[in-house]
Amino acid sequence: MRLFTRRLSTNGTKTPAGYSLGARARSPPPPPHWLTTTTTTTTTDGTKVTVARPGRQKPAQPVMRHGMGAGNILATWEHDVLPMEEEPVALLRRPKTVSFVGAPMSWGQPLAGTDYGPQLLRESGVVRALSKVGWRVNDTGDVPVLPPSEAEHRADEAYMREHSANSRNASAVGRMLSSLAQRTEKAASDGDFVLTVGGDHSVALGTLFGVLKARPDTGVLWVDAHADLHTPLSSESGNMHGMPVGILMADDSVRCKIPGFEWLRGGPRLRPSQIVYIGCRDLDLAERKQIRAQNIKCFTMFEVDKYGVGSVVEQALKHLGPTCPLHLSYDIDAVDPEHAPSTGTVVRGGFNFREAHYIAEAIAESTRLCSMDLVEIKCVHFALCVLCFWG
Repeated sequence: MRLFTRRLSTNGTKTPAGYSLGARARSPPPPPHWLTTTTTTTTTDGTKVTVARPGRQKPAQPVMRHGMGAGNILATWEHDVLPMEEEPVALLRRPKTVSFVGAPMSWGQPLAGTDYGPQLLRESGVVRALSKVGWRVNDTGDVPVLPPSEAEHRADEAYMREHSANSRNASAVGRMLSSLAQRTEKAASDGDFVLTVGGDHSVALGTLFGVLKARPDTGVLWVDAHADLHTPLSSESGNMHGMPVGILMADDSVRCKIPGFEWLRGGPRLRPSQIVYIGCRDLDLAERKQIRAQNIKCFTMFEVDKYGVGSVVEQALKHLGPTCPLHLSYDIDAVDPEHAPSTGTVVRGGFNFREAHYIAEAIAESTRLCSMDLVEIKCVHFALCVLCFWG
């Protein structure tokens, strides 16, 4: 508080307290037009003199900025365009529309429960919340998810024996992701904001494959405790929710041999420079080696603690470039289990409540966010808050 009692210099010299402001010092701005009125009078010698006096005009009433955090109130005289009416990125059509795609997938990991995510979010009022902040919602329903058949089990076992691989339920997961990719590609091609609600994190492979076909230069912000950078050839657990990034980056000679993933042939591959990790804190040795070898930008929780979440998000956006459309893949296990305990893979030391929301706020504020996965969720309150930051 003592700093604010110092007398400030406006010419770059040191103040009596020893502070040098230099170019950062600015002359006070002129008062708003409604604080002063001007009158012109003529003196006895015929000279016209203009005098400014305190005004009595009442300012316009402030307008609430909906959906962007408590207390964030702006006045109509401060902005030519109200935040709710800001133009979306050029890739999104007008009126701005969200394509809500349910992906109730749970076969990518061994625990039940993530398949209820789309249903719970709908029941909690997601459509109503999005409408309140100015979006039209096109609910495309849920992508069909069927359990693995006996034939698919046999195909998975044969693949794992032949290639010394580890991939559980690959055929069933790949079958569902193929349908998801077709649906998200259509929504992205139509100019909609693509929102996929899972489901485990394996669904991000389908969402991103479809989005990349429609918007090849999309930059990906992967908010997760894990890197999900494995393929069946490197995974120890065999869980498909730990492989979406690895399979998207893999060559067709690797990924198209996985049962159920033949449809990836000739499709887009995610480049290492297209993705930035935020919040990783549970990386195994193989993933660490691959991140270093491919020079993938990765902000672990160490960097978040060192630089602050605001600086980390700013650096991540700068790395992806100023013009590309953005995809946010948000895994709830990025949040500390104190705030989001009901998720499949709990790892201590994650984001607190405000940090978790700030990431979504800051990325949305870039006005380039065009698609998003929200996965591994059972904490409906948090998910609804994240969605409400699109305004």
